[in-house]
Amino acid sequence: MAWIQVHQQLKDHRKLLAAADELEIEPPHMLGLLTSFWLWALDNAPSGSLEGISNRNIARAAQWNKEPDTFVEAMKSAGFLDITEDGTLEIHDWYEYAGKLIDQREAEKQRQFELKQQKRKEKHRGR
Repeated sequence: MAWIQVHQQLKDHRKLLAAADELEIEPPHMLGLLTSFWLWALDNAPSGSLEGISNRNIARAAQWNKEPDTFVEAMKSAGFLDITEDGTLEIHDWYEYAGKLIDQREAEKQRQFELKQQKRKEKHRGR
């Protein structure tokens, strides 16, 4: 089961309040949208890159059901999304927040791969 860090200060953070104001919603609603988006990103954008992902999909991932471009613009202007040098969107400081889980997943993949390799070697030795 995946998890994401949500710090206590997030509910009152200036970025969250700015995005809520821009979208004309209450801060708890914005907190829910942001959390939904981050949870989606764990499986769908594990590197934090949103390259090739449409604004509509980003908005849907957050469970925003109004104009997708408005949502993405609010996320960018508040600082939750960054534009890279090559012009793609990425989640701001994603590795800082999701890095431990990403590292754990990669380590588990490597462990599983090595275990399979070891079993294959043992099977071939037994012949």
